Amino acid sequence: MAQHQLGETATASQRPSWVVPLGISVVAFFFRIYLGHAHPEFGGDALQYTAIARNLAAGHGYSFAHTAPYLATDIRLPAYPALLAVAFSVSGSHRSVVVLNALLGAVTTFLLWLIADGLHLSRTRALWCTGIAAFWLATASFTGTVYSENLSVPAILAFVYFVLIRPPGPACASSSSDRPWPGWPP
Repeated sequence: MAQHQLGETATASQRPSWVVPLGISVVAFFFRIYLGHAHPEFGGDALQYTAIARNLAAGHGYSFAHTAPYLATDIRLPAYPALLAVAFSVSGSHRSVVVLNALLGAVTTFLLWLIADGLHLSRTRALWCTGIAAFWLATASFTGTVYSENLSVPAILAFVYFVLIRPPGPACASSSSDRPWPGWPP
């Protein structure tokens, strides 16, 4: 354990509350790395997301065509293919996609802890929520697959946390009582 200036050892109550959930999120990351490499899947929507991302990374635009002419498409929303393009730019292999998806899964795990903590659940319940999220196979098994759920789940959880549980500060607040949420138009 770490030593403090006065020679005392740190106790669990002196440790920041986010340390254990962050550790669980790191374990979730490596669990997803294992699942993604052990069970990759290349069917369904994954083929189009992969083609769009590879074309973006190669400079061919937002297209799922495999050969020229690379005609633009509007079939898929751009956020996940853009992240995949960054991953393919780093490494052209599927391994970079697994790492990206594992990172998104670890962020999901930590966001669930933030939500549970923000709802003032007991520490035990918040940690159970975090642990279940870390090892929930229904979402962890998507790590080896190029599905937009890998991005949409943490995006929705981020919205819930940052907009509904911990909304922006008083600069966005409205004193008007006819607004449903602070900062929203009437």
